[in-house]
Formats: sequence, C-alpha cells, structure tokens
Amino acid sequence: MNQEREITTIDLIRHGEPLGGNRFRGNIDDPLSELGKKQMDATLGGECHWDLVVTSPMKRCCEYARNLAEKYGVELQVFNEFSEISFGEWEGKTENEIESADSGSVKSFKQDPVNNMPPGAENFIEYQQKVIPAWNRLVAENCGKRILLVGHGGFIRVVISNVLDIPLTNIFRIEMPLASLSRVMIEQIKDFSIPSLVFINGTL
Repeated sequence: MNQEREITTIDLIRHGEPLGGNRFRGNIDDPLSELGKKQMDATLGGECHWDLVVTSPMKRCCEYARNLAEKYGVELQVFNEFSEISFGEWEGKTENEIESADSGSVKSFKQDPVNNMPPGAENFIEYQQKVIPAWNRLVAENCGKRILLVGHGGFIRVVISNVLDIPLTNIFRIEMPLASLSRVMIEQIKDFSIPSLVFINGTL
C-alpha cells in the first residue's frame, strides 16, 4: 500500500565567528571573519549535499550561503523571519562587559530567557511566533528535499525546542557553538508529519 511517505532533511548550521568576535549581536549586521568562514568550511566538509540552501538575511549568514549556492548551482532562498532575535541594550556587548555593569544578569538570562530578557530586547515568545510559522512553511513547500539552513544560535535553539517540545525557558540548555551543525528530519505520511532531531553539534 502506498502511504505517500516522504522524508525531508534540514541541516541547520550556525554561522561562524563574525568580525568583532564573540558578543551579543542580534540586529548588528557584522559579516563573517576569515576564521568564521574557515569554521563553516570545516563543518560542511567542502561538498554540497543539498537541493536547496536557505538563509537568514543577516550578512554573517547570507553571504556564505549565497557563495555556497552559487558555487554548486543550488537554489537559494532568504527568509527574513529567520533573522536573529534582538538583544536590546546588550547589542554589541560581550558577556564580561554586561556582567561588569550588572552582575548576574547573563546567568539569569540563560537560566530563563523568557522572563529575564535584556532591556529593550525582543521577547522570545513573540520571536517564536514569527519563526515557527515560517519554518512550517519551509517544510510544507519542500517535502522530500535535503535543505541546508544557515542561521543563528537563538533561531536554531527555537527550532530545536519546537521539534522536541522543550519550553522556551530551557532553550539555553541546548549547546550551540559557532559553526555547529544540527540535523532535523521530518517524516511526512499524507497529511501527518513527525519531526525528529537526528543529531546536534556535529559535522559532515
């Protein structure tokens, strides 16, 4: 019996190191450093395994994604909804700089980012409500494809928390290093889909 079963595979890679090093940058649009490009090359293994490349519009994601898609002749799609969450008054600052001004604030944020967001930051619940419908649309429109998605730490954590039904308050229990790769597989049988996390923080 044909059950119309399709498997969609989405590899989510966090961007590498941006110019200026490790700091809170949601809306700050720094490009990748040379080290960041090498980090992503090392993770992806220098080959193309995908039918489609999808990216955030931020430079630290889209410039690398565009170059990869052009090199291998793969379609590129840019999703504005996949931009990183805004960190408000923490934008552009390192953890040490924030802790020097407000001791314990970074720890509180990571323990519960829903209720301890930086002043002026985007709310994680509202961010999730923007990200997940766009993610669902990407999946629905590309059944059966292998997709590379170049994104951000906050974005990938929100996607994985949705796949595993993890509360947003716990998303920083998901380790997400620069240039790390995670794989989500969606099994579609007729109108019913089952997402699963295949691996996290791996390489190809």
